[in-house]
Amino acid sequence: MIWNILQILVIITMPWVGMVLYKKPFFKHWMSPVVFCYGIGIIISNLRPFPLNDALSNYVTMGTIVLAIPLLLFSAKILKWLKYTGKGLISFLLCVVSAMVGASIAWYFLGDSVDSAWRLSGMLVGIYTGGTPNMQAIGMALQASQENIILVNAADMLMGGAYLIFLSTVAHQLLKGILPDFEGNDEANPEFELGGKKFNVLDSLKGIGLSIVIAGIAVAIPYFLLGSMENIALIILGLTAISIAAA
Repeated sequence: MIWNILQILVIITMPWVGMVLYKKPFFKHWMSPVVFCYGIGIIISNLRPFPLNDALSNYVTMGTIVLAIPLLLFSAKILKWLKYTGKGLISFLLCVVSAMVGASIAWYFLGDSVDSAWRLSGMLVGIYTGGTPNMQAIGMALQASQENIILVNAADMLMGGAYLIFLSTVAHQLLKGILPDFEGNDEANPEFELGGKKFNVLDSLKGIGLSIVIAGIAVAIPYFLLGSMENIALIILGLTAISIAAA
């Protein structure tokens, strides 16, 4: 029991430690809190400084994903998005098509040599159309192993890091003739800085409480429709739809 408690404490505190370190200049420029947490997890998993309960880790992972989806979607500004619907939809459509084509090409050439290639393709489409939380949710819906989810995320961080270097250096000069600068006010396109807002306990508890309610409704949907809660894909779809409506 004591080792399970210690394991939960490590899981809970490491994201906070990563956020604190991210505010330090020496840490901010070379490692994000997400990479920090993955690194700590990999180190503890391999060195095993204390007995680990793998089932407990899986339950915590699934639980946090279910809670994270509503918390992320609560901040969606649907009405403001409608102002940029035309170009925004075209941009997103191109993003989806590109992700599907890229994943299909990778599956065509590597599908026979990679285990669960169809799951990996689905997660890759998810990560390039909705980010890491979307990839995690799709991986859970497709019942991918935690090892595959971690490896896909690691590959994305490696290749995505190289792509971000390209975007932040020469991309603007190379593509400005094709892709003009965005024209909009600061409110519609705010700059985001990690950890820039003061933590509010009451607002956080409200968000978590509402997330738990939405998660309960999403889990109940397949139970009443199909008599079972094993349809993870339906749960994720219900969770996403209700969260967007709540936003």
